[in-house]
Amino acid sequence: MKNLFYLLIFYFILNISCLRKTEEIINSKIIRINDLPETENLVFKNFFPYQFGVPLKILFTDTNIILVNRNKNSKKICYNYNITDKELISCFIDRGKGPNEALGIFSAGINNNKIWLHDVTKKNILVFSIENDKAEGLGTKIERFNIVDLFHIELVNDSILWGVGNLNSENKVTIGNIHKTDYKEIGNFNYIPQDVPLEIFKEAYSSNIFSKPDGTKIALAYRFTDIIEIFDTKDNQHITLQLKEKFEPNYNKAEAIDGHLFMEKNMKTKKAFIDGVATDAYLYLIYSGAHQNENSWSNGNQIYVFDWEGDLKKIYETDRYINILGISINCKQLFSYDEETGNVIYADI
Repeated sequence: MKNLFYLLIFYFILNISCLRKTEEIINSKIIRINDLPETENLVFKNFFPYQFGVPLKILFTDTNIILVNRNKNSKKICYNYNITDKELISCFIDRGKGPNEALGIFSAGINNNKIWLHDVTKKNILVFSIENDKAEGLGTKIERFNIVDLFHIELVNDSILWGVGNLNSENKVTIGNIHKTDYKEIGNFNYIPQDVPLEIFKEAYSSNIFSKPDGTKIALAYRFTDIIEIFDTKDNQHITLQLKEKFEPNYNKAEAIDGHLFMEKNMKTKKAFIDGVATDAYLYLIYSGAHQNENSWSNGNQIYVFDWEGDLKKIYETDRYINILGISINCKQLFSYDEETGNVIYADI
C-alpha cells in the first residue's frame, strides 16, 4: 500500500501542468504585437489532383513544381511536375534504409537548383540536382551528409546548416557546415526550469525554422507559444516578437514505458505556428491557435505575413484549413494542399 502511495505521488509530480512566462524563458525583451493589420480573405483554387500521398513541402524551380511526400506508404519521396502543363515528369528518392534512400523527411528546400532533404530518422541530408530529360530525374549523383540529431533545418548558401530541436542542447539554434563535423550552439534561453527535464523543455519550446533566400536572416516560429524570433546570420543578433494572444506552452511532463521523457499535450495545450515559407521580402506563416482537442489542431486558416524587420504587414484568412505552404518563383501565388479533396491548391496574392 505504501508503494502505491509513493507511485501515485510520483505520477502526480511528473504530470503537473507546466506553465512559465515567455519573458522568463525566451527573452525578457519581447516586442508585443498589439496592433494588427486588417484581415484579408484568401481564396484557394485547384491546381491539380495529387494521387501519390500527402505532401510535406512544395518546392519550385523556374519550370517545375516538386512535391516532397510525408506519407509513409508512398514508394518515392519526391514527385516532379511541369508547372505549365501539370504533367508528372519524374519521381525520385526511394523510401527505405539504403544509402540513397530516405525514411523520415522533416525539412526540404532548393538551393541553386539542387534539392536537399533532411532525414530526421537517419540523421542525414541528401543533396542532388534534377534534370527533366532523365527518367529517374537525378541529374547528378546523390550526396549524403551525416549531421547531429535535429528536428528542423535550413540549408543556407549550399553548405551552412541552421537547425533547431537538438534535445541535448540548452540553446535554441545549432549552426554547422555540412562538409565538417563541428557545430556551435547559439540563442540562449533566459531560464530553464530545474524541475523540467531538458528534452521535455526543448520539445515544449520547439519551433519551425525558415531562412531568407539570400541567407542573411533566419526565423524561428514556435509551435506551442505565439512567439517568432528573427536572427541575423552575420552577428547572430535577434529580435523576439509575440502575438496578441500571448499564450505559453501548456503541457504535462511524462515518461514512456521505455523511459523516454516527452511533452504530453493536455486540454489546454495550444498550437501556434504550423508551417510557412520565406521570400527575400516576407515571411508567410500558417497560424492555428487551436487547442489539442480541436479538429483544427494541426491546421490553420490564417497566414501571418511579416517582413524581415519583424513588422506584421498582413493577415490572410483562408477559405479552408491548410498545413503547408509553398510560393511561386515570381512570389505571386501561394500554394498548399487540400487534404479533403486531394488537390494541390493555389491563391493569388
